Amino acid sequence: TVALSGNLFMREVRISTSPVEGLRVAGGNAWLESTQIVNNTGGAIDVNNGGTLTATNCFLGGPQNQRIVDIIDGQVTIDYSTIGAGFGSTSRAIACTDGTGSVVRNSVLVSYSGQPELDCPNLETSTSFTESNSGMMFDDLSGWFVDFEGGDFHLSGTHPAAIELAGAWSTGDPAEDIDGDARTAMNGATEVAGADVP
Repeated sequence: TVALSGNLFMREVRISTSPVEGLRVAGGNAWLESTQIVNNTGGAIDVNNGGTLTATNCFLGGPQNQRIVDIIDGQVTIDYSTIGAGFGSTSRAIACTDGTGSVVRNSVLVSYSGQPELDCPNLETSTSFTESNSGMMFDDLSGWFVDFEGGDFHLSGTHPAAIELAGAWSTGDPAEDIDGDARTAMNGATEVAGADVP
C-alpha cells in the first residue's frame, strides 16, 4: 500500500499471486516502469483517496474477473502498457467512476469478457489498441500473448497486426520496451502499442 503522502518508485518488479490486489495506491504516488503486476486475485492496482499512478512499459492483469486498474478516487497516467482482464460481468481492463485528469497512451487494453474492457468516463485515451476501437474480440482462444493465463503478456506472433500500428512515438517516450528492446524513438513515427515490441 502506498499511503497518504507516500511515494513509490518501482522498476523491473513482478508482483503475482497476491490474495488481494497487487498494489494499492491509497493517497500516495506510485511510479512504475517495466513492471509486471499479474495474476493477483483482486486485480492489479487500486487507486483511491486522491492517489496518483504513473505506469510505463508494464504488464497488468490476468484472467481474473476483476477491475484490473480500478480508479476509485485518483488519477492515472499509463503509457506503453498491456492491460488485460478475464471473464465475468465485473471484468474490466480499466474502470472508474470519473476518469477526468487520467490519460492512457500507446497501450493495449483487452478482456476475455463480453463487457467493455474500458469503463471509465472522461478518461483520455489515444494511440492505443482496444477491442472496441479495433472491432476485434479477445478471449481465451485468441492466442495473442505468449501465456496470458500465466501472466506473460509478450506478443505471441499471432497477435493482430493492428497492435503494431496503433501507437505513435513522441519526444520523451521510452526508447525501449519492457525487455530493453528498441522502439522507433522517432517523433511522430508509428509505434507498437503496449509494453512489448515483438
